[in-house]
Amino acid sequence: MNATIWKVLEIAVNIYEGFNIFYFVFSFFEYNFKPKENRFVFSIGILWYTTVVSIINQLTFYEGIIGVIYIVLVFVFSLFVLYGSIIKKLFVSATAFLCILAVNSLVATFISSIANTELVNIYTQKSIERLMMIFAVQLIVTYIYRLILKAFKKNGTLLNIREWILISTVLVLSFIMFLIIHQTQLNSEISIYSNNNLLLVSFGLVVINVVCYYMTVNLSKANSIRTENKLLRLEQEYRQHYTENAQKQYEEIKRIRHDIKQSCSVMEQLISEKRFIELQNYLQQFNNEISIGESTVTTNNHIVNAIINTKLGEAKRKGIKTFCNTIRNINTNDIADIDICNLLGNMLDNAIEATDMCGETETKYIEINISINGEMLIISVKNSYNPKNSSIDLQTNKLNKEHHGFGTKSIKKIASKYNGEADFYNENGMFCCNVYLQISM
Repeated sequence: MNATIWKVLEIAVNIYEGFNIFYFVFSFFEYNFKPKENRFVFSIGILWYTTVVSIINQLTFYEGIIGVIYIVLVFVFSLFVLYGSIIKKLFVSATAFLCILAVNSLVATFISSIANTELVNIYTQKSIERLMMIFAVQLIVTYIYRLILKAFKKNGTLLNIREWILISTVLVLSFIMFLIIHQTQLNSEISIYSNNNLLLVSFGLVVINVVCYYMTVNLSKANSIRTENKLLRLEQEYRQHYTENAQKQYEEIKRIRHDIKQSCSVMEQLISEKRFIELQNYLQQFNNEISIGESTVTTNNHIVNAIINTKLGEAKRKGIKTFCNTIRNINTNDIADIDICNLLGNMLDNAIEATDMCGETETKYIEINISINGEMLIISVKNSYNPKNSSIDLQTNKLNKEHHGFGTKSIKKIASKYNGEADFYNENGMFCCNVYLQISM
């Protein structure tokens, strides 16, 4: 085939490959291709990639370890253009080139075995075998990219940073192994049997990456479901507490109304008989009896009522003094019940636990304040604590340290979810936890 035609063909393939790679990477991060300026940025990426690849192809017929440059090229470009974590961008960039490297290696080795020609000739000679390899690689890679995008659109958002690191590590190691295997196939005189064995090893690396990804995703799903079920059970528990508290309040009101009627009769009798000293004593006793009833928090949100009243009751049973100041109309329409349940539950559990660890001579006190400032819902919990048993840097003295920190992390996660923040600090001998959640007015 004419050398000029081959050169044009190779440039066209490089352009298509650049388009394919950048479309894969950009689509992975849900890039908006509609605005003209976004399409211009996308085109710049393709041009940049095509230029670098064309220059390197003039220097060597097989990049080998130099191929890492392509990963760095796309990774650096994604850092400036796309939104997302650095680990995720590194993973996507490495995935794009591992696909190309794996498919290229497998297809080239397969064609070499079928055509009974040396592998190096597939890369260097302008033959029909090389043409077949070029088109086969691009078509297969395009198909794989579509499958990966579809899979991650369905499952990718479940992964946390540690899971991304896990699959990225396996991916990078596989990339290095592919380079070593293919470099060995190209530069060593090996038998067809050994070549086929290396082909199987390469295929095995692909399988390992696929299995690693799906195992990680499935484990992540299982953990998410367990956590969600735990929170749902907690929410149901608070709903039940709310119903029980409401029933108790209703019964208490009925009792007080009955007692008031009886007391009114007694007081009328004492007044008619002008027994004022006895009337005064009776009023005092009656007032004390009414004050025995447990005070409750009443807002327009039954989840908030149930959680606070339940936790305040628990605190009082532990001998902890409590104070709650909350607005009646709490706008939590934008906040999921399960999040407000988890948030308040963790904040109050932490406060009760820290306060309960105070000594007998120390003041045990918890203060709750809920207010709205502009478009921010502010939840503040302050509690007394013993510095010997508690630590301001949120470390723990618990024996089961691996379970500690879940509540604090959950509080921060929920605050971040609603474009807010969580502050933890010490003020005047009190430990304070303030959470700010953005709400619509």
